[in-house]
Amino acid sequence: MKFSLSSRSVPHSALVVLTFLITGPTQLALAQTPSSPTQLGEDAQSLDPITVFGEVDTSAQRAVQLKASAPNSIEVITAEQLQQYNEQALGDALRRVPGVTYDGANRSREVRLRGLPGEYTQVLVNGRPMIDGESRRSFEVDRIPTGLVERVEVVRSPRASLPGQGAAGTVNIILKNGVEQMPQSELAVGAGYLEGNGEQGELSFATATKAGPLDVMLAGSVQRFRRSESKDEFEFDAGGSPDGGVLELNERRFDQINLIPRLALQTDQLGRFEFDPFYLRTTEFRDDIETDLEADQVTLKRVSNENRERVRESYGFRGGWERELSPSANLRLNLDWQRGETDTERDETRLNADGTVDRERQRTELIELEMTRPEAILTMQAQDHSLSFGVGASLRGHDETNGEIRDGAARPPREDRIFEIDEDIVFAFAEDVWNVRDNLRVTGGLRLEDSETETTDFFGVSTENDADFLLPSVNAVFSATPQTDLRFGVARTLRRPDLRALSPSIDEEDGTAADPDIQGNPRQDPESIWGLDLGVDHYFADNRGHVSLNLFERMFEDKIEKFTEQDGNRFVATPQNVGDARARGIELSARAPLTGIGLDGFTLWGNAGYTDSSVDEISGGSRPFLNQPDAFGNLGLDYFVAPWNTTLGLAVNHVTSVDQTQQLDGGGFLDQSIESRTRLDLSSSTKLADGLDLTLSITNLLGQTEDRVDQILDNSGAVISTTRTSEPTYQAAFARLNWTY
Repeated sequence: MKFSLSSRSVPHSALVVLTFLITGPTQLALAQTPSSPTQLGEDAQSLDPITVFGEVDTSAQRAVQLKASAPNSIEVITAEQLQQYNEQALGDALRRVPGVTYDGANRSREVRLRGLPGEYTQVLVNGRPMIDGESRRSFEVDRIPTGLVERVEVVRSPRASLPGQGAAGTVNIILKNGVEQMPQSELAVGAGYLEGNGEQGELSFATATKAGPLDVMLAGSVQRFRRSESKDEFEFDAGGSPDGGVLELNERRFDQINLIPRLALQTDQLGRFEFDPFYLRTTEFRDDIETDLEADQVTLKRVSNENRERVRESYGFRGGWERELSPSANLRLNLDWQRGETDTERDETRLNADGTVDRERQRTELIELEMTRPEAILTMQAQDHSLSFGVGASLRGHDETNGEIRDGAARPPREDRIFEIDEDIVFAFAEDVWNVRDNLRVTGGLRLEDSETETTDFFGVSTENDADFLLPSVNAVFSATPQTDLRFGVARTLRRPDLRALSPSIDEEDGTAADPDIQGNPRQDPESIWGLDLGVDHYFADNRGHVSLNLFERMFEDKIEKFTEQDGNRFVATPQNVGDARARGIELSARAPLTGIGLDGFTLWGNAGYTDSSVDEISGGSRPFLNQPDAFGNLGLDYFVAPWNTTLGLAVNHVTSVDQTQQLDGGGFLDQSIESRTRLDLSSSTKLADGLDLTLSITNLLGQTEDRVDQILDNSGAVISTTRTSEPTYQAAFARLNWTY
């Protein structure tokens, strides 16, 4: 089936109106207030009463109840759990969430669920996709302050109501303005220090008021946090003798301003109107000093000192109208408009070994993104069936340009970094939540996505790529006992290429085997992925405890992988459709109060996952997914000291090593080894008075250094060259005072 609807053939305004007038099958609105993709909004109103055992334990109990009420397999993490260890950026707090890993010792930007590459994890904010001021389809979660988050839902098994990209799973971030009502206002202030880098701090607030039929919410934050991705790389020749290297100091400071207001007007005759504007701004200051070494790895060759300032802005609004058409039917219209920009300025001075200036250059880069997303949803109740029908579109644009001044003279812009990408996706979905019996609920749905993508380069040459996907899904929950649920899910999802990866541009990295340059490919096709999920959840101790076991399998067609080849003296990785792939694994999560064995106040919790994958390579043979760890997990212990009204926390995060071999396009192999990583975090959360809490934390107490080895081998397996990379990690201390009133 092909749609002719496109922003290139129909004016934007006409397309929006037309899309609103079409209504076809699907399920309840995504988690755009009050409910989420997991339909927790209604279920949350009928949850059992909560027994108070301490803020963290009570929060975990509430999360377990939300998990149990969902029609598909999910995990829920509440604000109190996320803030237990005082991480400022949400990405760091998500490390303890079941199945979450990151690519890199000091990175927490792009979530990887189930150990699979980040492009298979879909990130939604308040139930809807967000553009990020960059080219990736997933929102980088370190741009969201933990203090603005109400809860996070990790959806393992997809549904028709969700955009179709969550093959590994979907992370749905519900912000403070993403719930129907906020019972209390909050004000939080925090300060801390990142070892060897500098001070960090934050101020966040959330408040709400009501003026007759008008509800007003306002939440926001100002914060500064730091990262260091410094590393040392040493090269060795075929005989193992030193052959140069690079000492790289890479220290980053992030200053953020975030505002997320919300207005809602309830009328008797016209229904409910909602308006949710947002503004997210991240300014990154980076000191990047690279010291190139001669072959002896001691003598200085040259030094490059680059100061970089990158401003990333995302802003826009969601407007919604909802009206009851009859006692059993409801109509909702949404219009989501977003714009993102990344404006980067680089000022570089390169010095020779004797201190004389070798080169001075100033570079600029501007990335502009825009998305318009209209959607119409009709929901109906029919006896034991909850029916949903929806239609909409996602219209995206991506433009890039650049400039350079070298040694005081303007140079022509890089032609490969000036391009435009337009992508129009039209979708429709239908879903039926069927309460077959008191202990059996089946959710079936079908989603259609039709996409048209056009890439235009510097010379005006365009490349088009169209694709249609039918995405069926079935989820079932069977309550074998009042405390035990069996879950089943099967669904088809897809993965579209990153927008920048569709252009022929080259992103210059180190150009080594360990960190190759990245060149885009406009001829990429979307991947098609079939998935199966099986699970069992058991709840006990008044929902304070649970044990969950999940099995999953994914089958990939037209798998996209970065294929590395040597171009002169540099390595370049290009995304290509390499063939079929498979991934399967097992996940375990549990939380258990230890009162039954005489340890009152103690709660043990943990999660672990194992993933096995294989990719059919173009030249034959197979290998695991790139940079995929086999196993990962967390283990934690909370102790509620009742006389002090304090919860003490200890958490250990571990990711196993990576060992893999990849065939190179020009012959030979790239053999990579990354050692395992372990983090130890400590926290203390004390209720000083009614509504006043103090949380202290020390994170990454072990301060482990990650070692990596990359070897180029010839066709016989003999070593041609070796790169050894060492990247230290850093401890952090933080204190946060939170006042609810």
